[in-house]
Amino acid sequence: MKKYIYLTIFITIMVIGGILYLLYLSNLKPKEAILVGADRDAHGCIGSAGYSWCEPKQKCLRIWEEKCEPDQIKSINLISPNGGEEWKTGETHLIKWSSENIPKEYKISIHLRRVPPPPLQKEGQEFDPIAFINLENNGSTTWKISDMYPTGNYLMEIVSYPSIPITTTTSDESSSTFKIISSKK
Repeated sequence: MKKYIYLTIFITIMVIGGILYLLYLSNLKPKEAILVGADRDAHGCIGSAGYSWCEPKQKCLRIWEEKCEPDQIKSINLISPNGGEEWKTGETHLIKWSSENIPKEYKISIHLRRVPPPPLQKEGQEFDPIAFINLENNGSTTWKISDMYPTGNYLMEIVSYPSIPITTTTSDESSSTFKIISSKK
Protein backbone atom coordinates (compact mmCIF):
# COMPACT_ATOMS: atom_id res chain seq x y z
CA MET A 1 0.00 0.00 0.00
CA LYS A 2 2.88 2.31 0.71
CA LYS A 3 3.99 1.66 -2.83
CA TYR A 4 0.73 3.03 -4.18
CA ILE A 5 0.99 6.18 -2.04
CA TYR A 6 4.52 6.84 -3.30
CA LEU A 7 3.44 6.13 -6.84
CA THR A 8 0.44 8.48 -6.51
CA ILE A 9 2.63 11.23 -5.02
CA PHE A 10 5.20 10.73 -7.79
CA ILE A 11 2.54 10.91 -10.54
CA THR A 12 0.95 13.98 -8.91
CA ILE A 13 4.33 15.74 -8.75
CA MET A 14 5.01 14.83 -12.38
CA VAL A 15 1.61 16.14 -13.53
CA ILE A 16 1.99 19.37 -11.54
CA GLY A 17 5.55 19.75 -12.86
CA GLY A 18 4.33 19.23 -16.42
CA ILE A 19 1.58 21.81 -15.99
CA LEU A 20 4.02 24.34 -14.51
CA TYR A 21 6.48 23.71 -17.37
CA LEU A 22 3.75 24.29 -19.98
CA LEU A 23 2.73 27.52 -18.22
CA TYR A 24 6.37 28.62 -18.22
CA LEU A 25 6.70 27.89 -21.95
CA SER A 26 3.47 29.72 -22.77
CA ASN A 27 4.76 32.90 -21.07
CA LEU A 28 7.98 32.94 -23.10
CA LYS A 29 7.98 35.30 -26.06
CA PRO A 30 9.14 33.71 -29.28
CA LYS A 31 12.45 34.99 -30.60
CA GLU A 32 11.95 37.53 -33.34
CA ALA A 33 13.16 36.18 -36.63
CA ILE A 34 15.66 38.42 -38.42
CA LEU A 35 14.38 38.78 -41.95
CA VAL A 36 16.84 39.07 -44.80
CA GLY A 37 16.52 42.58 -46.22
CA ALA A 38 15.35 44.10 -42.96
CA ASP A 39 18.72 45.76 -42.44
CA ARG A 40 18.03 49.21 -43.85
CA ASP A 41 20.51 51.97 -43.04
CA ALA A 42 19.73 55.63 -42.32
CA HIS A 43 19.10 56.27 -46.04
CA GLY A 44 16.92 53.20 -46.53
CA CYS A 45 19.60 51.18 -48.34
CA ILE A 46 19.49 47.40 -47.78
CA GLY A 47 23.05 46.32 -47.03
CA SER A 48 22.37 42.57 -47.19
CA ALA A 49 21.14 43.06 -50.76
CA GLY A 50 24.34 44.89 -51.68
CA TYR A 51 22.96 48.44 -51.66
CA SER A 52 24.89 51.35 -50.24
CA TRP A 53 24.25 55.08 -50.22
CA CYS A 54 25.79 57.11 -53.04
CA GLU A 55 26.08 60.74 -51.99
CA PRO A 56 26.79 62.25 -55.45
CA LYS A 57 23.70 60.58 -56.96
CA GLN A 58 21.57 60.83 -53.80
CA LYS A 59 20.32 57.26 -54.06
CA CYS A 60 20.95 53.66 -53.00
CA LEU A 61 22.86 51.61 -55.53
CA ARG A 62 24.96 48.50 -56.00
CA ILE A 63 28.46 49.64 -56.96
CA TRP A 64 28.99 46.68 -59.31
CA GLU A 65 25.87 47.70 -61.27
CA GLU A 66 26.29 51.48 -61.30
CA LYS A 67 29.26 53.63 -60.45
CA CYS A 68 28.91 56.11 -57.64
CA GLU A 69 30.19 59.09 -59.57
CA PRO A 70 28.48 62.38 -60.21
CA ASP A 71 26.45 62.40 -63.41
CA GLN A 72 28.28 64.18 -66.17
CA ILE A 73 26.52 67.24 -67.51
CA LYS A 74 25.16 66.70 -71.00
CA SER A 75 25.56 69.53 -73.48
CA ILE A 76 24.91 70.18 -77.14
CA ASN A 77 26.07 73.18 -79.16
CA LEU A 78 24.67 74.30 -82.51
CA ILE A 79 27.65 75.40 -84.62
CA SER A 80 26.01 76.19 -87.96
CA PRO A 81 23.74 78.00 -88.63
CA ASN A 82 24.37 80.07 -85.55
CA GLY A 83 23.40 83.53 -86.77
CA GLY A 84 24.17 85.90 -89.61
CA GLU A 85 24.16 83.31 -92.43
CA GLU A 86 22.12 83.79 -95.62
CA TRP A 87 20.91 80.53 -97.10
CA LYS A 88 18.97 80.34 -100.36
CA THR A 89 16.09 78.01 -101.04
CA GLY A 90 17.11 75.14 -103.30
CA GLU A 91 20.66 75.07 -101.88
CA THR A 92 22.06 72.31 -99.69
CA HIS A 93 23.79 73.36 -96.47
CA LEU A 94 25.56 71.53 -93.67
CA ILE A 95 23.97 71.79 -90.23
CA LYS A 96 26.73 71.20 -87.66
CA TRP A 97 26.69 70.63 -83.91
CA SER A 98 28.91 69.29 -81.16
CA SER A 99 27.88 67.37 -78.06
CA GLU A 100 29.46 66.25 -74.80
CA ASN A 101 28.45 63.42 -72.46
CA ILE A 102 25.43 62.51 -74.56
CA PRO A 103 25.16 58.73 -75.01
CA LYS A 104 25.58 57.36 -78.55
CA GLU A 105 22.08 55.92 -78.59
CA TYR A 106 20.47 59.35 -78.06
CA LYS A 107 18.81 60.82 -81.15
CA ILE A 108 18.75 64.35 -82.57
CA SER A 109 15.86 66.46 -83.77
CA ILE A 110 16.18 69.83 -85.47
CA HIS A 111 13.45 72.49 -85.29
CA LEU A 112 13.13 75.66 -87.28
CA ARG A 113 11.30 78.80 -86.15
CA ARG A 114 10.61 81.85 -88.27
CA VAL A 115 11.09 85.12 -86.44
CA PRO A 116 8.52 87.47 -87.95
CA PRO A 117 9.44 91.08 -88.53
CA PRO A 118 7.85 93.71 -86.28
CA PRO A 119 5.09 94.19 -85.48
CA LEU A 120 5.15 90.74 -83.87
CA GLN A 121 1.97 88.73 -83.91
CA LYS A 122 0.27 88.44 -80.55
CA GLU A 123 -0.61 84.74 -80.60
CA GLY A 124 1.17 81.63 -81.83
CA GLN A 125 4.31 81.13 -83.85
CA GLU A 126 4.44 82.06 -87.49
CA PHE A 127 6.33 78.89 -88.40
CA ASP A 128 7.67 76.07 -86.21
CA PRO A 129 8.25 72.86 -88.14
CA ILE A 130 10.42 69.95 -87.20
CA ALA A 131 13.02 69.85 -89.95
CA PHE A 132 14.54 66.52 -88.83
CA ILE A 133 13.79 63.88 -86.21
CA ASN A 134 15.54 60.68 -85.09
CA LEU A 135 18.94 61.65 -86.54
CA GLU A 136 22.11 59.94 -85.35
CA ASN A 137 24.21 62.14 -83.05
CA ASN A 138 27.16 62.29 -85.47
CA GLY A 139 27.73 66.06 -85.49
CA SER A 140 26.20 67.05 -88.82
CA THR A 141 23.52 66.57 -91.42
CA THR A 142 22.81 68.14 -94.79
CA TRP A 143 19.69 70.14 -95.47
CA LYS A 144 18.32 71.04 -98.88
CA ILE A 145 16.24 74.11 -98.21
CA SER A 146 12.80 73.71 -99.72
CA ASP A 147 11.02 76.65 -101.29
CA MET A 148 8.19 76.03 -98.80
CA TYR A 149 10.16 78.20 -96.36
CA PRO A 150 9.19 81.83 -96.82
CA THR A 151 11.93 84.43 -97.02
CA GLY A 152 12.76 85.69 -93.55
CA ASN A 153 14.78 85.41 -90.39
CA TYR A 154 14.92 82.05 -88.64
CA LEU A 155 16.24 80.42 -85.49
CA MET A 156 17.25 76.78 -85.44
CA GLU A 157 17.08 74.54 -82.38
CA ILE A 158 18.87 71.23 -82.00
CA VAL A 159 17.56 68.75 -79.43
CA SER A 160 19.11 65.55 -78.07
CA TYR A 161 16.75 62.98 -76.52
CA PRO A 162 16.89 59.34 -75.39
CA SER A 163 13.70 58.06 -77.09
CA ILE A 164 10.30 58.93 -78.47
CA PRO A 165 8.14 60.32 -76.95
CA ILE A 166 10.64 63.12 -76.43
CA THR A 167 10.77 63.89 -72.71
CA THR A 168 14.23 64.39 -71.21
CA THR A 169 16.12 66.69 -73.55
CA THR A 170 19.32 68.66 -73.96
CA SER A 171 19.11 71.48 -76.49
CA ASP A 172 20.70 74.57 -78.00
CA GLU A 173 19.39 77.30 -80.27
CA SER A 174 21.06 79.60 -82.79
CA SER A 175 22.72 82.52 -81.00
CA SER A 176 20.95 84.89 -83.40
CA THR A 177 18.85 84.69 -86.54
CA PHE A 178 19.99 83.51 -89.95
CA LYS A 179 18.18 84.33 -93.19
CA ILE A 180 16.49 82.11 -95.69
CA ILE A 181 16.17 83.96 -98.97
CA SER A 182 14.45 82.98 -102.18
CA SER A 183 16.60 81.72 -105.00
CA LYS A 184 13.93 82.98 -107.40
CA LYS A 185 14.37 86.52 -108.59
